[in-house]
Amino acid sequence: MSEQNLTKTMEDLLTAYKTFTVDLPLAGTRWAFGIGQEKDVTTTAWKGYDASIRVATATVDSFYRTPLFGTTVSSLANQMLRWQQLGNSATNLFSITLRQGAAIPTTAEVQVLTERVTRLEAKSNEPTQKIATRATLNRLRSFDSHTSPPSSAAEERAAA
Repeated sequence: MSEQNLTKTMEDLLTAYKTFTVDLPLAGTRWAFGIGQEKDVTTTAWKGYDASIRVATATVDSFYRTPLFGTTVSSLANQMLRWQQLGNSATNLFSITLRQGAAIPTTAEVQVLTERVTRLEAKSNEPTQKIATRATLNRLRSFDSHTSPPSSAAEERAAA
């Protein structure tokens, strides 16, 4: 940071400090006792706010210019991405193991079985077979309720 920028930043820091600790409470007290106006309080508050924003901006700018800051942010981003990959791998491993251990069928398997049972239901002519087939079909759809198309339910009602 150049000498001129450093001087300006120090002036802004002093202005913000003085405004928030002396000028603003004094202007507020004057307004409370009817000596001052609300405009004086507002102007003083904005003066301190502007100075503090300039100090914050200069501080952030100096951080970005520091090589250590760039290296730290780069390293931190790499580590966070590695942790994210590890978490995704652990989630996939856990869900596959749980699915295999509990013998939960995949979505594709449920859809294939649903199609087969639907074809069997369409072929059968006996009412008792149709009822049993429909019960099996309903059990399969409970596994795959979120992937079955909404039109198939309407077609089923129309066929019945």
